[in-house]
Amino acid sequence: MRHSSIFIYSDRIINNINIIKSKIYPHQQILAIVKANGYGTDAKSVVKVLVEKGIKFFGVASIYEALSIRETFKEVDIIVLSPFLPEEVDLYLTSNIITTITDIDRAVLINRIAYSKGKVVRAHVKVDTGMGRLGVVYDDAEELIKKVKELKNINLEGVFTHFPSADIKDDFTLEQISLFKRLIDKLKEHNILFKYLHSANSGGIVFYNDTFFNLVRPGLLMYGAYPSEAVEKAINVNNSIKWFSNILEIKKIKKGSSVSYGRTFKTDKDMKIGVVGVGYADGFLSLNSNNGFFYINGRRANIIGRVCMDYTIVDISGIEAKIGDEVIICDSIDGIRINDISKRTGLIPYEVLTGIGPGVRRFLK
Repeated sequence: MRHSSIFIYSDRIINNINIIKSKIYPHQQILAIVKANGYGTDAKSVVKVLVEKGIKFFGVASIYEALSIRETFKEVDIIVLSPFLPEEVDLYLTSNIITTITDIDRAVLINRIAYSKGKVVRAHVKVDTGMGRLGVVYDDAEELIKKVKELKNINLEGVFTHFPSADIKDDFTLEQISLFKRLIDKLKEHNILFKYLHSANSGGIVFYNDTFFNLVRPGLLMYGAYPSEAVEKAINVNNSIKWFSNILEIKKIKKGSSVSYGRTFKTDKDMKIGVVGVGYADGFLSLNSNNGFFYINGRRANIIGRVCMDYTIVDISGIEAKIGDEVIICDSIDGIRINDISKRTGLIPYEVLTGIGPGVRRFLK
Protein backbone atom coordinates (compact mmCIF):
# COMPACT_ATOMS: atom_id res chain seq x y z
CA MET A 1 0.00 0.00 0.00
CA ARG A 2 1.05 3.60 -0.61
CA HIS A 3 1.71 6.41 1.85
CA SER A 4 -1.27 8.44 0.62
CA SER A 5 -4.96 7.75 1.34
CA ILE A 6 -8.36 9.06 0.39
CA PHE A 7 -11.51 9.64 2.39
CA ILE A 8 -14.80 9.26 0.49
CA TYR A 9 -17.36 11.45 2.23
CA SER A 10 -20.87 9.99 2.20
CA ASP A 11 -22.47 13.32 3.11
CA ARG A 12 -20.85 15.03 0.12
CA ILE A 13 -22.01 12.30 -2.28
CA ILE A 14 -25.54 12.57 -0.88
CA ASN A 15 -25.41 16.35 -1.24
CA ASN A 16 -24.35 15.97 -4.88
CA ILE A 17 -27.13 13.46 -5.54
CA ASN A 18 -29.69 15.83 -4.04
CA ILE A 19 -28.44 18.62 -6.31
CA ILE A 20 -28.67 16.31 -9.33
CA LYS A 21 -32.20 15.30 -8.31
CA SER A 22 -33.17 18.97 -8.30
CA LYS A 23 -32.35 19.03 -12.02
CA ILE A 24 -34.44 16.03 -13.10
CA TYR A 25 -38.15 15.36 -13.50
CA PRO A 26 -40.27 13.43 -10.97
CA HIS A 27 -40.71 10.42 -13.27
CA GLN A 28 -36.97 10.07 -13.88
CA GLN A 29 -34.78 7.63 -11.97
CA ILE A 30 -31.03 7.77 -11.44
CA LEU A 31 -28.78 5.21 -13.06
CA ALA A 32 -25.62 5.96 -11.10
CA ILE A 33 -22.38 5.41 -13.00
CA VAL A 34 -19.77 3.68 -10.85
CA LYS A 35 -17.41 2.36 -13.51
CA ALA A 36 -13.61 2.58 -13.11
CA ASN A 37 -13.97 1.81 -9.40
CA GLY A 38 -16.42 4.64 -8.88
CA TYR A 39 -14.33 7.08 -10.94
CA GLY A 40 -11.27 6.24 -8.87
CA THR A 41 -12.94 6.61 -5.46
CA ASP A 42 -14.25 3.20 -4.38
CA ALA A 43 -17.21 1.70 -6.20
CA LYS A 44 -18.51 -0.44 -3.36
CA SER A 45 -18.40 2.49 -0.92
CA VAL A 46 -20.27 4.70 -3.37
CA VAL A 47 -22.89 2.01 -4.07
CA LYS A 48 -23.38 1.52 -0.33
CA VAL A 49 -24.05 5.23 0.17
CA LEU A 50 -26.42 5.42 -2.79
CA VAL A 51 -28.37 2.26 -1.91
CA GLU A 52 -29.01 3.75 1.52
CA LYS A 53 -30.27 6.84 -0.32
CA GLY A 54 -32.74 4.69 -2.30
CA ILE A 55 -30.84 4.37 -5.59
CA LYS A 56 -30.90 0.82 -6.91
CA PHE A 57 -29.60 1.05 -10.50
CA PHE A 58 -25.89 1.20 -11.37
CA GLY A 59 -23.82 1.34 -14.54
CA VAL A 60 -20.34 -0.04 -15.14
CA ALA A 61 -18.03 -0.61 -18.10
CA SER A 62 -17.23 -4.32 -17.82
CA ILE A 63 -18.74 -7.54 -16.56
CA TYR A 64 -15.92 -7.83 -14.05
CA GLU A 65 -16.78 -4.46 -12.51
CA ALA A 66 -20.39 -5.65 -12.35
CA LEU A 67 -19.45 -8.91 -10.62
CA SER A 68 -17.39 -7.04 -8.03
CA ILE A 69 -20.46 -5.02 -7.06
CA ARG A 70 -22.76 -8.05 -7.26
CA GLU A 71 -20.63 -9.86 -4.64
CA THR A 72 -21.83 -7.38 -2.02
CA PHE A 73 -25.08 -6.03 -3.43
CA LYS A 74 -27.38 -8.87 -4.44
CA GLU A 75 -30.59 -6.96 -5.14
CA VAL A 76 -29.51 -3.92 -7.16
CA ASP A 77 -29.79 -3.62 -10.93
CA ILE A 78 -26.44 -3.43 -12.73
CA ILE A 79 -25.97 -2.69 -16.41
CA VAL A 80 -22.70 -3.11 -18.29
CA LEU A 81 -22.66 -0.22 -20.73
CA SER A 82 -20.23 -1.97 -23.11
CA PRO A 83 -21.17 -4.85 -25.42
CA PHE A 84 -20.17 -8.29 -24.17
CA LEU A 85 -17.55 -10.69 -25.45
CA PRO A 86 -18.74 -14.23 -26.31
CA GLU A 87 -16.74 -15.80 -23.48
CA GLU A 88 -18.50 -13.55 -20.95
CA VAL A 89 -22.07 -14.71 -21.65
CA ASP A 90 -22.31 -17.20 -18.78
CA LEU A 91 -21.23 -14.49 -16.31
CA TYR A 92 -24.20 -12.34 -17.31
CA LEU A 93 -26.63 -15.21 -17.01
CA THR A 94 -25.47 -16.52 -13.64
CA SER A 95 -25.28 -13.09 -11.97
CA ASN A 96 -28.38 -11.33 -13.37
CA ILE A 97 -26.38 -8.55 -15.01
CA ILE A 98 -28.05 -6.41 -17.68
CA THR A 99 -26.17 -6.50 -20.98
CA THR A 100 -25.78 -3.99 -23.77
CA ILE A 101 -26.55 -5.14 -27.31
CA THR A 102 -25.11 -3.44 -30.39
CA ASP A 103 -25.34 -6.12 -33.11
CA ILE A 104 -27.55 -9.03 -34.06
CA ASP A 105 -24.84 -11.72 -34.04
CA ARG A 106 -24.12 -11.36 -30.35
CA ALA A 107 -27.82 -10.96 -29.60
CA VAL A 108 -28.49 -14.33 -31.26
CA LEU A 109 -25.58 -15.88 -29.37
CA ILE A 110 -26.67 -14.77 -25.91
CA ASN A 111 -30.29 -15.66 -26.69
CA ARG A 112 -29.24 -19.21 -27.70
CA ILE A 113 -27.13 -19.75 -24.60
CA ALA A 114 -29.83 -18.29 -22.37
CA TYR A 115 -32.38 -20.65 -23.92
CA SER A 116 -30.10 -23.65 -23.34
CA LYS A 117 -29.83 -22.76 -19.66
CA GLY A 118 -33.47 -21.87 -19.13
CA LYS A 119 -32.63 -18.21 -18.54
CA VAL A 120 -33.87 -14.87 -19.82
CA VAL A 121 -31.23 -12.17 -20.10
CA ARG A 122 -32.12 -8.52 -19.54
CA ALA A 123 -30.73 -6.16 -22.17
CA HIS A 124 -30.62 -2.61 -23.47
CA VAL A 125 -29.71 -1.64 -27.03
CA LYS A 126 -27.18 1.15 -27.43
CA VAL A 127 -27.73 3.42 -30.43
CA ASP A 128 -24.95 5.59 -31.83
CA THR A 129 -26.65 8.88 -32.63
CA GLY A 130 -23.36 10.73 -33.08
CA MET A 131 -20.85 9.70 -30.43
CA GLY A 132 -18.96 7.67 -33.04
CA ARG A 133 -17.96 5.01 -30.55
CA LEU A 134 -20.06 2.11 -29.25
CA GLY A 135 -23.57 1.38 -30.46
CA VAL A 136 -25.51 0.29 -33.51
CA VAL A 137 -25.41 3.08 -36.09
CA TYR A 138 -28.63 5.04 -36.18
CA ASP A 139 -29.65 3.95 -39.69
CA ASP A 140 -29.52 0.28 -38.64
CA ALA A 141 -31.04 0.66 -35.18
CA GLU A 142 -34.72 0.12 -36.04
CA GLU A 143 -34.02 -3.13 -37.87
CA LEU A 144 -31.75 -4.42 -35.09
CA ILE A 145 -34.26 -3.67 -32.36
CA LYS A 146 -37.08 -5.37 -34.26
CA LYS A 147 -34.95 -8.49 -34.65
CA VAL A 148 -33.87 -8.51 -31.00
CA LYS A 149 -37.49 -8.18 -29.88
CA GLU A 150 -38.21 -11.48 -31.66
CA LEU A 151 -35.63 -13.34 -29.55
CA LYS A 152 -37.61 -15.02 -26.76
CA ASN A 153 -34.82 -15.30 -24.20
CA ILE A 154 -33.89 -11.63 -24.27
CA ASN A 155 -35.93 -9.17 -22.27
CA LEU A 156 -35.18 -5.96 -24.18
CA GLU A 157 -36.15 -3.48 -21.51
CA GLY A 158 -34.26 -0.38 -22.64
CA VAL A 159 -32.70 1.71 -25.37
CA PHE A 160 -30.07 4.38 -24.85
CA THR A 161 -27.60 6.69 -26.53
CA HIS A 162 -24.67 8.83 -25.41
CA PHE A 163 -23.79 12.51 -25.80
CA PRO A 164 -20.24 13.54 -26.80
CA SER A 165 -20.67 17.27 -26.27
CA ALA A 166 -23.62 17.98 -23.95
CA ASP A 167 -21.26 19.66 -21.47
CA ILE A 168 -20.27 22.36 -23.97
CA LYS A 169 -23.84 23.31 -24.94
CA ASP A 170 -23.95 22.83 -28.69
CA ASP A 171 -26.83 22.11 -31.04
CA PHE A 172 -25.45 18.68 -31.87
CA THR A 173 -26.96 17.27 -28.66
CA LEU A 174 -30.39 18.51 -29.72
CA GLU A 175 -29.92 16.74 -33.05
CA GLN A 176 -29.10 13.52 -31.20
CA ILE A 177 -32.20 13.81 -29.03
CA SER A 178 -34.32 14.43 -32.12
CA LEU A 179 -32.93 11.34 -33.85
CA PHE A 180 -33.50 9.19 -30.78
CA LYS A 181 -37.10 10.35 -30.38
CA ARG A 182 -37.75 9.65 -34.05
CA LEU A 183 -36.46 6.09 -33.64
CA ILE A 184 -38.59 5.38 -30.57
CA ASP A 185 -41.68 6.85 -32.25
CA LYS A 186 -41.15 4.58 -35.26
CA LEU A 187 -40.89 1.57 -32.99
CA LYS A 188 -44.06 2.59 -31.14
CA GLU A 189 -45.91 2.35 -34.46
CA HIS A 190 -45.03 -1.38 -34.37
CA ASN A 191 -46.11 -1.64 -30.72
CA ILE A 192 -42.49 -1.96 -29.58
CA LEU A 193 -42.21 -0.27 -26.19
CA PHE A 194 -39.50 -0.04 -23.54
CA LYS A 195 -39.30 0.21 -19.78
CA TYR A 196 -36.26 2.48 -19.90
CA LEU A 197 -35.09 5.23 -22.25
CA HIS A 198 -31.92 7.12 -21.34
CA SER A 199 -29.33 9.49 -22.75
CA ALA A 200 -28.31 12.21 -20.28
CA ASN A 201 -24.83 12.08 -18.76
CA SER A 202 -23.69 14.79 -16.32
CA GLY A 203 -23.62 17.53 -18.96
CA GLY A 204 -26.90 16.30 -20.41
CA ILE A 205 -28.61 16.44 -17.02
CA VAL A 206 -27.62 20.08 -16.59
CA PHE A 207 -28.31 21.38 -20.10
CA TYR A 208 -30.39 18.89 -22.10
CA ASN A 209 -32.58 16.83 -19.82
CA ASP A 210 -35.80 15.94 -21.59
CA THR A 211 -39.04 14.53 -20.22
CA PHE A 212 -39.00 11.95 -23.02
CA PHE A 213 -36.45 9.95 -21.03
CA ASN A 214 -37.03 8.22 -17.70
CA LEU A 215 -33.46 7.46 -16.63
CA VAL A 216 -30.47 9.79 -16.24
CA ARG A 217 -26.84 8.70 -15.90
CA PRO A 218 -24.85 11.00 -13.60
CA GLY A 219 -21.17 10.25 -13.37
CA LEU A 220 -18.58 12.95 -12.72
CA LEU A 221 -21.05 15.32 -11.03
CA MET A 222 -21.82 12.67 -8.44
CA TYR A 223 -18.19 12.72 -7.38
CA GLY A 224 -18.10 16.50 -7.08
CA ALA A 225 -16.33 17.46 -10.29
CA TYR A 226 -17.38 19.13 -13.52
CA PRO A 227 -16.93 17.91 -17.11
CA SER A 228 -16.55 21.49 -18.37
CA GLU A 229 -16.37 25.10 -17.26
CA ALA A 230 -19.90 25.64 -18.60
CA VAL A 231 -21.25 22.95 -16.27
CA GLU A 232 -19.18 24.36 -13.39
CA LYS A 233 -20.90 27.73 -13.84
CA ALA A 234 -24.36 26.12 -13.96
CA ILE A 235 -24.34 23.82 -10.93
CA ASN A 236 -22.53 23.61 -7.60
CA VAL A 237 -21.39 20.20 -6.36
CA ASN A 238 -18.91 19.27 -3.64
CA ASN A 239 -15.57 17.48 -4.04
CA SER A 240 -16.47 14.01 -2.73
CA ILE A 241 -12.97 13.01 -1.66
CA LYS A 242 -10.09 14.16 0.47
CA TRP A 243 -6.72 12.87 -0.75
CA PHE A 244 -3.98 13.21 1.81
CA SER A 245 -0.57 12.01 2.92
CA ASN A 246 2.11 12.98 5.45
CA ILE A 247 5.44 14.72 5.67
CA LEU A 248 8.14 12.04 5.66
CA GLU A 249 11.17 14.32 6.05
CA ILE A 250 12.01 17.96 6.70
CA LYS A 251 15.34 19.62 5.95
CA LYS A 252 16.92 23.00 5.37
CA ILE A 253 18.77 23.58 2.12
CA LYS A 254 21.02 26.43 1.02
CA LYS A 255 20.48 29.05 -1.65
CA GLY A 256 21.49 27.59 -5.03
CA SER A 257 20.57 24.02 -4.11
CA SER A 258 18.71 21.88 -6.64
CA VAL A 259 15.65 19.79 -5.85
CA SER A 260 14.62 16.41 -7.28
CA TYR A 261 15.34 14.71 -10.61
CA GLY A 262 16.63 16.74 -13.52
CA ARG A 263 17.48 19.63 -11.16
CA THR A 264 14.53 21.55 -12.62
CA PHE A 265 14.19 23.65 -9.46
CA LYS A 266 17.03 25.62 -7.88
CA THR A 267 16.55 27.68 -4.74
CA ASP A 268 17.05 31.42 -4.90
CA LYS A 269 17.28 31.59 -1.10
CA ASP A 270 17.81 29.36 1.89
CA MET A 271 14.72 27.17 2.17
CA LYS A 272 13.01 24.64 4.40
CA ILE A 273 11.56 21.75 2.41
CA GLY A 274 9.24 18.88 3.20
CA VAL A 275 9.22 15.52 1.45
CA VAL A 276 5.62 14.29 1.10
CA GLY A 277 4.65 10.64 0.63
CA VAL A 278 2.81 10.91 -2.68
CA GLY A 279 4.08 10.52 -6.22
CA TYR A 280 3.16 9.40 -9.68
CA ALA A 281 2.81 5.79 -8.48
CA ASP A 282 -0.12 7.09 -6.40
CA GLY A 283 -1.59 8.83 -9.44
CA PHE A 284 -0.19 12.27 -8.62
CA LEU A 285 1.41 12.77 -12.00
CA SER A 286 4.60 14.54 -13.02
CA LEU A 287 2.46 17.22 -14.70
CA ASN A 288 2.28 18.65 -11.16
CA SER A 289 6.05 19.21 -11.11
CA ASN A 290 6.91 22.81 -10.13
CA ASN A 291 3.19 23.40 -10.42
CA GLY A 292 0.53 23.80 -7.73
CA PHE A 293 0.55 23.32 -4.00
CA PHE A 294 -0.64 21.25 -1.06
CA TYR A 295 -2.15 22.40 2.22
CA ILE A 296 -0.17 21.80 5.40
CA ASN A 297 -1.63 23.04 8.69
CA GLY A 298 -3.88 25.46 6.82
CA ARG A 299 -1.05 26.96 4.75
CA ARG A 300 -0.21 26.55 1.10
CA ALA A 301 3.04 24.70 0.46
CA ASN A 302 4.23 25.08 -3.14
CA ILE A 303 5.38 22.03 -5.08
CA ILE A 304 9.02 22.35 -6.11
CA GLY A 305 11.00 20.15 -8.44
CA ARG A 306 9.84 17.07 -10.27
CA VAL A 307 7.23 14.79 -8.77
CA CYS A 308 8.91 11.44 -8.11
CA MET A 309 7.48 7.94 -8.13
CA ASP A 310 6.90 7.95 -4.37
CA TYR A 311 7.54 11.53 -3.20
CA THR A 312 6.75 15.16 -3.89
CA ILE A 313 8.81 17.97 -2.43
CA VAL A 314 7.24 21.19 -1.14
CA ASP A 315 8.54 24.51 0.14
CA ILE A 316 7.52 24.77 3.81
CA SER A 317 9.54 27.89 4.62
CA GLY A 318 7.50 29.88 7.14
CA ILE A 319 5.12 26.98 7.84
CA GLU A 320 5.03 25.38 11.27
CA ALA A 321 5.32 21.72 10.40
CA LYS A 322 6.82 18.50 11.70
CA ILE A 323 7.41 14.99 10.42
CA GLY A 324 4.12 13.11 10.25
CA ASP A 325 1.93 16.18 9.76
CA GLU A 326 -1.00 15.72 7.38
CA VAL A 327 -0.62 17.03 3.85
CA ILE A 328 -3.84 17.66 1.90
CA ILE A 329 -3.43 16.92 -1.80
CA CYS A 330 -7.04 17.27 -3.00
CA ASP A 331 -10.13 18.36 -1.09
CA SER A 332 -13.04 20.78 -1.22
CA ILE A 333 -10.65 23.70 -0.75
CA ASP A 334 -9.81 26.51 -3.17
CA GLY A 335 -6.97 25.56 -5.48
CA ILE A 336 -6.90 21.81 -4.81
CA ARG A 337 -10.32 20.65 -5.95
CA ILE A 338 -10.47 18.02 -8.67
CA ASN A 339 -11.11 20.64 -11.34
CA ASP A 340 -8.33 22.89 -10.00
CA ILE A 341 -5.81 20.07 -10.48
CA SER A 342 -7.30 19.43 -13.92
CA LYS A 343 -6.88 23.04 -14.99
CA ARG A 344 -3.29 23.42 -13.81
CA THR A 345 -2.09 20.13 -15.31
CA GLY A 346 -4.11 19.97 -18.53
CA LEU A 347 -5.60 16.64 -17.50
CA ILE A 348 -9.34 16.25 -17.82
CA PRO A 349 -11.02 15.89 -14.41
CA TYR A 350 -11.89 12.27 -15.20
CA GLU A 351 -8.17 11.51 -15.43
CA VAL A 352 -7.42 13.23 -12.13
CA LEU A 353 -9.93 11.02 -10.31
CA THR A 354 -9.57 7.71 -12.11
CA GLY A 355 -5.80 8.06 -12.06
CA ILE A 356 -5.64 7.67 -8.28
CA GLY A 357 -3.73 4.41 -7.93
CA PRO A 358 -5.11 1.14 -6.59
CA GLY A 359 -2.46 1.15 -3.85
CA VAL A 360 -3.87 4.34 -2.34
CA ARG A 361 -5.89 3.37 0.73
CA ARG A 362 -9.57 4.27 0.64
CA PHE A 363 -11.89 4.91 3.58
CA LEU A 364 -15.61 5.71 3.61
CA LYS A 365 -16.42 8.52 6.03
